[in-house]
Amino acid sequence: MKRVLILVLIGLILIPNMAMAANNHVMEYKDLDKEMTRKELATVGVRLKDLEHLVRFYEDKETFLDVKGWATPYINLAYSFDIMKGITNHKFEPDASVRYIELLTVIMRVMGYVDGIDFVKYPEDYYNKALELGLANMYIPYDQVVTRGLAYDMITEVFMK
Repeated sequence: MKRVLILVLIGLILIPNMAMAANNHVMEYKDLDKEMTRKELATVGVRLKDLEHLVRFYEDKETFLDVKGWATPYINLAYSFDIMKGITNHKFEPDASVRYIELLTVIMRVMGYVDGIDFVKYPEDYYNKALELGLANMYIPYDQVVTRGLAYDMITEVFMK
């Protein structure tokens, strides 16, 4: 049952018919080949960690100066629960493209791996840990931009086993 729920939650962010609160944009199936953004990754991380029930408590927090709109509570939750970090102390870059190492890092953090204990030096330790766990594909460079489709495939494979 939990696997089905996780699949549904992932689908809500990555597949068709997800209404974007900011401008009522509806993602189409072809959008899976578009680059994933950091705000989308934060949202997926929050949903995978089963924290969405806390969203309403994080809507008014101003953790990052460059975060506005529908993704604000998800980014705040992802930051507060150590799922994602900002680019700097006050900058998140929500619309920036996600790199492969960022996706791997979020997946590992959701799985319970901890910065400073399981990996220290970024990006080397993080990528090596992902390889060790069988999460990373050694033929994908750690700095490659991730599409929504690649993210969907990886998350489905890791969390639907």
